[in-house]
Amino acid sequence: MTAVENKREPSVCAVIVTYNPDEVLGQSLATVAPQVERVIIVDNDSSNVKLAEIKNIVSTYENIELILNDDNYGLGHAFNQGIEQALDESYDWVLTLDDDSVLSADAVKVMLEAYRRCPSRHEIGIIAPRCHYKDREDLNRTEEELRTTGNHEGALFFVKQLITSGNLIPRQVLEEAGLLEASYFIDYIDMEFCLRVRRKGYRLATVPNSTLIHSLGKVVRRLILGLYTLFCTMTESPERWYYRLRNRILTYRKYLLVFPGWIIYDLYRSSREIIKILIVGPRRHVLLGYVFKGIYDGIRGVDGPIS
Repeated sequence: MTAVENKREPSVCAVIVTYNPDEVLGQSLATVAPQVERVIIVDNDSSNVKLAEIKNIVSTYENIELILNDDNYGLGHAFNQGIEQALDESYDWVLTLDDDSVLSADAVKVMLEAYRRCPSRHEIGIIAPRCHYKDREDLNRTEEELRTTGNHEGALFFVKQLITSGNLIPRQVLEEAGLLEASYFIDYIDMEFCLRVRRKGYRLATVPNSTLIHSLGKVVRRLILGLYTLFCTMTESPERWYYRLRNRILTYRKYLLVFPGWIIYDLYRSSREIIKILIVGPRRHVLLGYVFKGIYDGIRGVDGPIS
């Protein structure tokens, strides 16, 4: 197992998937484009209005390429389109970003420097910035909190999982572990990839000195028995909960014997999420049907877009 270690400066290609993005895309590109050699945007059939906005933003940059899909082929598929092109063009690192994530100004440089200085860098499969969730302060972890875990080496802190946005991945890891799980369509693609990389013997690391501002969506806070945070959850479409639950179960089927402790913890966490959304979520009678369908299809091994 080897990691990227060249005498020349490593080359980085960022891959961003868009689907009817909001105004944050402009901020995202303004921060990432100066930090990398190239940006590949893969658009999953955004509306004509949104596509015009994307093209207008992209036209102001010389190092951004726009790939247009004629349908929404899912997040994993679109990321893989960009990743494959980056690998074909011999980039050393691939940076994956959501269209609503904003990197700190020197995030890529900070992450690469932390990697270079890490004595066990050959073991690192993914590096990521510290994620700051705009709508979920309860999920944000400071550097001081990370240090209390004691699981760090220099500027790198080792973790068990990472979200897709902000992942800086060496090409060797992608060649060895494979690309993202396109059959999941959306949701839990990041968790499956993290487990696959770990199964190959690599470690996941975050660099607190670099940051990524990210949004998890709208949040509902209800006062129940005097508590707000106990029933705080994202209010997404029922279809998203279908994918989240189905793909969780598909992932459990793959890795139960390899990471049983992590899966037990994640099962506990997902059960709490289901309870929360069924208590405070909108259209709960509709949502319940998607919850059961997601669980049923996951047990049967069904993947791809929802039928």
